[in-house]
Amino acid sequence: MAGRRAKPEDDIRLGDWWRGALSILGIALIAVGLLGWVYPPKHDQFAPQAKDKSGLANAPATSETLSSLLVGVGAVLLIIGANGRKLASIKVGDEEVTWATETAKKAGAKAKQEAAVAGLPAAKQRAAEALARSETYVQARTDPAELDTDAIVDAAVKAFE
Repeated sequence: MAGRRAKPEDDIRLGDWWRGALSILGIALIAVGLLGWVYPPKHDQFAPQAKDKSGLANAPATSETLSSLLVGVGAVLLIIGANGRKLASIKVGDEEVTWATETAKKAGAKAKQEAAVAGLPAAKQRAAEALARSETYVQARTDPAELDTDAIVDAAVKAFE
């Protein structure tokens, strides 16, 4: 294998251009969200007792949800831009998507593919996949700077040859 292997921190760190762009976008979204909250847009609506067009009123629209969303997204972008690192995990409800999980899935798939190329039976391919996934996940969580997925995949396949 020739060339420099990308380390996990290379995938997580952002360049200066992205940091600046995300910070500016975050500040802009926060400003728009706050402006929408303080000066909500107005629209025409009928008064409840109106019977014709004369009952129209120019009323402010409620925009707390949209304004809160814009401020929240802007704050997240501003934090990412200020820190200069991508988010390592996102949790929505009970599901958490982490960089370690995704890296482990990729390593497992690669191990299964290499085991198939090596001519191993299906049971040993699945075992190599499981071993590579678990080893990669543990290494990514404990010491991501020293993670070498190619070495883990090779060792997992060799373990079942």
